[in-house]
Amino acid sequence: MPPPIDVFFSYSHKDESLRDELEAHLAALMRRGEIRGWHHRKIEAGDDAQAAINEHVDAAHVILLLVSADFLASDDCHELVVKRALARRRAGEAEVIPIIVRECAWQEAPFAALAALPRNGKAVTSWQVRDEAWKDIVLGLQAALRHGPRRERPPVTSEGASPAAPLRVAPKLGDDELEPPRDNPFQKRGALSPEKRSYVERTCDHELGSALDRYPLIVINGAYGMGKSSLLVRTREQLRRSRNTCHLDLQAFRTDDVNAFYKRFFELIQRQIGKANDWMGLADVATRRPIALLLDELGHLTPDVARLFVPSLHHLAMMDEQSVRVVVCLPCSIDEFLAARGLDNPKHQDGWLAIQVVPLSDAEIDRLLSLLPLPAQRVARAHRSEIIRISNRHPRAVQCICHELFEAAQAGLPSEALLARLGDKRCYG
Repeated sequence: MPPPIDVFFSYSHKDESLRDELEAHLAALMRRGEIRGWHHRKIEAGDDAQAAINEHVDAAHVILLLVSADFLASDDCHELVVKRALARRRAGEAEVIPIIVRECAWQEAPFAALAALPRNGKAVTSWQVRDEAWKDIVLGLQAALRHGPRRERPPVTSEGASPAAPLRVAPKLGDDELEPPRDNPFQKRGALSPEKRSYVERTCDHELGSALDRYPLIVINGAYGMGKSSLLVRTREQLRRSRNTCHLDLQAFRTDDVNAFYKRFFELIQRQIGKANDWMGLADVATRRPIALLLDELGHLTPDVARLFVPSLHHLAMMDEQSVRVVVCLPCSIDEFLAARGLDNPKHQDGWLAIQVVPLSDAEIDRLLSLLPLPAQRVARAHRSEIIRISNRHPRAVQCICHELFEAAQAGLPSEALLARLGDKRCYG
């Protein structure tokens, strides 16, 4: 039997009764040895409280933030837990999950971009039946435990306490890596195929993987070249095991003709997931086996098409939240998209969960550079700041320059030629 997953509870003392309720709903998981909880009330007399909190935050696999106005106002919660927890999450060492226990303005908090529980961030105390809120949270946590980062438990010291888990260290700029394969792992255009070694798994991957178990409507937000389409490709591969999955690029059949759009849309639906001539037929398919519609470039819908298509899509997903998943890609928020198409009915904005795709971090850029042949690595790492400046950390741009450097190095070009290739902005896509 695998060791239990360590769960750290961070909360304001004014929310202690709510923490007790959550622990009661998690009792079955604790009894089965699936999780093990810790919070500051378990600090014994005479212990160094700050050291104990730091130790358990660093050892936790999952860190729960029980969010309320008092939690947001607490300097201890912010300084001792939130900062440390988010740093571990960025390093891929832990999952951080905000749980909104009381209504508050948490949308500007440092963790606001993370998918919160209960569903749609509705505070526990706002639910008419509070046990239903806790049930939603438990189901969400179980999904996160299946999909989130899971490292091996750190060794236990003779005193029985787990030492702080070391963060993963990004490659040093002077380190030599093993020579990569001769096949170019980088790609200059289009979504990265699943077998490409140069795909960098990021925070958005974990957020989307967890959200797919709970949310019927998901929008992937990010600027051009940020990797939305590549993330959608991987989502398709993940969902195919459990759902009839249809993956469409809406830009490919952009038209002002509503009838022509629907004709093409349902033709492609039938090719990928079975007979469905209209929305009712699609709903019928979902009753036999859950479906997922993955729609890239939703922003290319014209206003006339969007005003009919989006409400029907929304209705399909909300009508059966278990059987239907809709994931779309947009460069803007769903609210901005709907407003631009004249869809100002608030119900069309309800139910969407936003997953933000952000620029590459230093460690993620280093991961890509480590796939270059050694001569190209040395040049790229020596001029890493220039790559960051020109690419603006956009994955597509970094992929393009790495693709060019890889080809040049494999052709045996000298360092001067590699440097010239790096400085050629045409190489950045």
